[in-house]
Amino acid sequence: MEPVDLEFTAIRSAEKGFAAFHRQPRGDVPIGHIDQTFHVTGSIQLDKETIAVDCLSNHDHSWSPRAEFRSGCGTFDEFHFGNELTLLAQTVQRTPGAADVTNGYVLVGDDLRRIKKASVEFDQIGYRTKALIYNVTDWTGESYTLTATVASSVTQDQGSNGLTVMNLCEAQWNGRVGVAESMWHWDIPEIQRRIRAARAVPGNEALSTEQALAWNWERHTA
Repeated sequence: MEPVDLEFTAIRSAEKGFAAFHRQPRGDVPIGHIDQTFHVTGSIQLDKETIAVDCLSNHDHSWSPRAEFRSGCGTFDEFHFGNELTLLAQTVQRTPGAADVTNGYVLVGDDLRRIKKASVEFDQIGYRTKALIYNVTDWTGESYTLTATVASSVTQDQGSNGLTVMNLCEAQWNGRVGVAESMWHWDIPEIQRRIRAARAVPGNEALSTEQALAWNWERHTA
């Protein structure tokens, strides 16, 4: 598919998504962001083992220059069911277990469709996600319910004071099995502040990082 910009992916009535994509530039330097789904083939060699690759994935590209700081809490999610269906979504999360879907698209075969409305729920504790479920309606009126269970995850400092948790998921839709990725992110100084605040409460001193964040987040929105 051809790349699409934030104007195409924006869901009407939804708020703006990931802050770094939407901040207004200083001066006359342009900013932008595009997304697209593509078919990947090739191979990866790990030591003496060669692994064939044949899958669908998402590509995005942003340009500014921009300063990424005070990143809000949210996710970048994608579901792939062969060449039949792809969902791309961007969310803003303020409370545990739920988020507002701000941007996205549905790709049905070669037919690229805007999203009319979408909702998502997460099964998570702190920054650890166990499962998620999307309910989506595109502009043709077709609806989809997509679920995913996290199979593995990697946590990293993305290099701009943001924590990123990349979740690889087993996905299901309409009896079909696919793959999904859910990339959760939040500002590291804000996460650290909330963990300290939770552990300062008597009886909470031994809370793990995930438990402390979950305890604070349940009582104070993002």
